[in-house]
Amino acid sequence: GVYRSDDNGESWTNYTGNYQSLRINMIGINTNEIVFAGTNKGVLQTTDYGANWITLNEGFDDAFANISTMAVCSLGYIYAASSGNGLFRSTNNGDYWEVIPGEISNVIISCLMATGNNQLFAGTAGSGIYLSTDNGISWASKNRGLTDLNVNAILKIANGDLFIGTG
Repeated sequence: GVYRSDDNGESWTNYTGNYQSLRINMIGINTNEIVFAGTNKGVLQTTDYGANWITLNEGFDDAFANISTMAVCSLGYIYAASSGNGLFRSTNNGDYWEVIPGEISNVIISCLMATGNNQLFAGTAGSGIYLSTDNGISWASKNRGLTDLNVNAILKIANGDLFIGTG
C-alpha cells in the first residue's frame, strides 16, 4: 500500500483505499503535486494527496502492467518500466501510455531518472546505463568506465554530477 506521514515520519496512515492489495514499487510526484504510484497492476494517480486514487492503465495490457520503476517529469511526461517487458511513456500525466520502441525495449530497466532538458537516464540489469536526450525517442549507451553493468540506482546532484549504484 501507500502510506503517508504528516509528522516527519513519526506515524503513518494508509492512503491506498481500495488498492491496498497492490505492491507499490515506485512513488513519484510532478510539478503540479500529482502523485503517481507504479504497482504490480499498473499505475495509480492521486490529485488529493492520497485521499482518492484512480488507475491509469490505458495502453498497457496485463502482461506489461507490472511497473518496476518510474520517472515523473515536467510537462506531463511520465516514464514507466515494466518488469522485463519494456519502457512506456505518457505525455499526458498518465492518461494514455505508449511503448517506447528500439534498443531500450530489449533490456531490463531497473531504474529511471529524468534530469530536465528532455534527458532521461535508464539503468539496466546487465546492460549498463542509457541516456535519451529527446524524451525517450532515441537512446545511447553511456558505459565508459563501468566495470559492473547492473545499474540499480541513479542520482544527479545540484552541481550536475551523476552517481549510479551497481551490483
